[in-house]
Amino acid sequence: MIEKAKNTLKTKKLKLACHSTNSRGLAFYSKSGFKPFDMKIHDIGSKKFITIHMIKNLV
Repeated sequence: MIEKAKNTLKTKKLKLACHSTNSRGLAFYSKSGFKPFDMKIHDIGSKKFITIHMIKNLV
């Protein structure tokens, strides 16, 4: 998917959001070269969810 974004779609950056409780996902994205750049707190009903926003430069 990263290669398709880079070569076919000519995308220069990929961004994603991952829940803070998804440690396996965060570890995978980190190993794949994504770096955190932001964090958001979402209120859904009476619960709060934190998402970590990550980016990877493709150039």
